[in-house]
Amino acid sequence: MRLYHGAGGLFENVDFHRAVLNWLNIRGATFRDVSLRGVFALETDFAGARFERCGFFCANLNRANFTDAVLDDCFLVGALMNGADPRGAKLSNCDLNGIRGGATPDTPVLIKLAGSIYDEKTEWPGDFDPEPFGAINGTKRIWQGPPG
Repeated sequence: MRLYHGAGGLFENVDFHRAVLNWLNIRGATFRDVSLRGVFALETDFAGARFERCGFFCANLNRANFTDAVLDDCFLVGALMNGADPRGAKLSNCDLNGIRGGATPDTPVLIKLAGSIYDEKTEWPGDFDPEPFGAINGTKRIWQGPPG
């Protein structure tokens, strides 16, 4: 299967296992029940994309753009995310244990989390606290309105 630019496309029940998606524009695409296990997606533009029940096990997502993407019930265990940009992304019921995105493979830190929204079902590596890195817990009431 060859995928050049899938901006706005719909991908359902597709196995992209070890596919090379480097530098593609896949903005706004929808991925449902898709295996992205071991995929190479260096600097791929997933901005505004929606991922439902997708597996990114050991995927190379270095410098990928996930700005404003929606990841629902996704499995990112062991994914490489050095320099990935998930600002404004919504992470719901995602397993992020073992993600790597820091200076060393043993540093489980996502870079540029500012504005990313996650829920109580999102699993982070070990005792990692995403809030100091700018992620927002969407299950907390963030703004209660003007004083009344």
